[in-house]
Amino acid sequence: MKRSKAFFSDCRRVIIYAFTLFSFVISGHDGTAQQESSSRKPVTLDQVVNLLKNKVNEAEIKKQIAQFKVDFELTSESTAKLVRAGASDELLEAIKTNRYHDVIAQQESSSRRPVTFDQIIDLLKNKVKETEIKNQIEQFKVDFDLTPESTAKLVRAGASDELLKVIKTNRSGELVITYPRNGEECGATTRVEGRSMIIPDKFLWIFAHRKGLSVWWPQSGVVLVEKNGTWVQGVNLGEPRDIGFDFEIKAMWVDATVDRRMKDYLANGEKTGQYPGIPLLEGSPTAEVTVRKVRH
Repeated sequence: MKRSKAFFSDCRRVIIYAFTLFSFVISGHDGTAQQESSSRKPVTLDQVVNLLKNKVNEAEIKKQIAQFKVDFELTSESTAKLVRAGASDELLEAIKTNRYHDVIAQQESSSRRPVTFDQIIDLLKNKVKETEIKNQIEQFKVDFDLTPESTAKLVRAGASDELLKVIKTNRSGELVITYPRNGEECGATTRVEGRSMIIPDKFLWIFAHRKGLSVWWPQSGVVLVEKNGTWVQGVNLGEPRDIGFDFEIKAMWVDATVDRRMKDYLANGEKTGQYPGIPLLEGSPTAEVTVRKVRH
C-alpha cells in the first residue's frame, strides 16, 4: 500500500517530538525513577528550535520549559533563531522567566541564613576544615555575638584565634550581599540581593567596577530596603570588551552629602549621556562581592 509524503512527514514529526521529550527526562542516566528525578537537564536552545520546526504544540513546549527550565539566555542571536523557527512572544517570555541558573540562584538566595552558634560548634566537633567554616561565615555571616561564654565554648570545640576573629568581624545584620556569590559568572547585567538593617540618616548605594580600575560607577540610585531587611538592585557590568574580567560589586551606606553627590551624578548622566567613573567615596558599613563577566 502506498503512503503519501505527508504521512511520512507526520510520522517523522511524531518520532522527533517523542524523542526530544524523552531526552529531557532520561538523558545521561539508566532510567531508574530515582536517577530520573535527580538528573533532569534544563532544555537547550537547539531542543526548543527543533520542537518549533517540527510543529510541536507551543503549549507543550512551554510546559516542558516551566518544568525543566532552560540553560540559555535570550540574546539577540538566540531570539532571532527562535523567532525564525516560529516562537511567539508568549514563548519568549516563558523562556525569559525560566532560565535554570537564575531560578536556582533565586531559590538559594532566598533560603540563605546566617550561620548559628550551634552550627559552628557542630562543624568543629565533626572536624570540618576551618578554612571551609571561615568561607561559610564570610559568605553568610553569623547571627550571634562573641561573649566570654560563647568564646569559651568555641575554643573548647577547637576554634582557633583566626576563626574567632572571622566570627567577630562577620556579624550579620548591618549589611550582607546574599547574591551573587563570589566567583559567580554573569552577563552584561546582574541583580544584586542582600540584607541590611535600616540605618537612620544614611542611604544605601551600589557601586561596581572592573577589578583593578581606580574608579567606580554608581548604580541606578538609592536602594530600597524592605521592612524585612531584604533589598535588590540591578547592576551593569561594563562593555563587551570586558568579557573575561572580574568585577567588584560594593554595597555601601553613605551619608546625606554623598547621597546628594550620587543623585547629581546620575541626573547629569541622564542629560549628557555620559557616566564617567569616579573615585569611590566614603561610607560604612559596606559589603562586597567579586564576579566574573563571561558574556554580554
